[in-house]
Amino acid sequence: MTLQLSRMEEDGQLIFRFENPDCDLSGVIVVDSLALGPATGGCRFWHYDDAAAMLSDARRLARGMSYKNAMAGLPLGGGKSVIRRPDGAFDRAALFRAFGRVLEEIGGDYLAAEDVGTTPRDMEVVRSQTPFVFGLPADAGQAGGDPSPWTALGVFLSIAHVCARGAVRFRRAGSRCRASAASARTSAGACTRPAPR
Repeated sequence: MTLQLSRMEEDGQLIFRFENPDCDLSGVIVVDSLALGPATGGCRFWHYDDAAAMLSDARRLARGMSYKNAMAGLPLGGGKSVIRRPDGAFDRAALFRAFGRVLEEIGGDYLAAEDVGTTPRDMEVVRSQTPFVFGLPADAGQAGGDPSPWTALGVFLSIAHVCARGAVRFRRAGSRCRASAASARTSAGACTRPAPR
């Protein structure tokens, strides 16, 4: 297969562009920071209008992962990969095997994981080509699987924390949250929309 991989630096970020026309693979990996360890972030599989939109999304998400990993106290830097979802029919397994070869070429500076549009099964296919991937299916007491329920819980608890600080009016959404500190700890409080007048 014909893998095309280029590397450049821009505004302190390391950018890898990759393509493999044999399996419709086209994407970018952005390494935002290696200060705390290898850059880590999910692999997003999405429709992008053009290469500029794909790069902009990857750069923004990679920066966010630098902050997220640092604030969580993880020994990891920030990075993100995005793959443009091909129009029409394509061989998903071949595409993710080719992506695994991209990760192998990079050599561990970026560790991929599941993200929007990808599944633990996709990460298993990537793993068939490289060890530089997480987000595999959970197996015999080991962490793994789909992380989105944990992400949703984190968002929910963050909203509950804001609600617990008192009655908060969300003007844009037109909703109101009411919760006490005790209820936020147990049931995350109650967020309600005002009744129509």
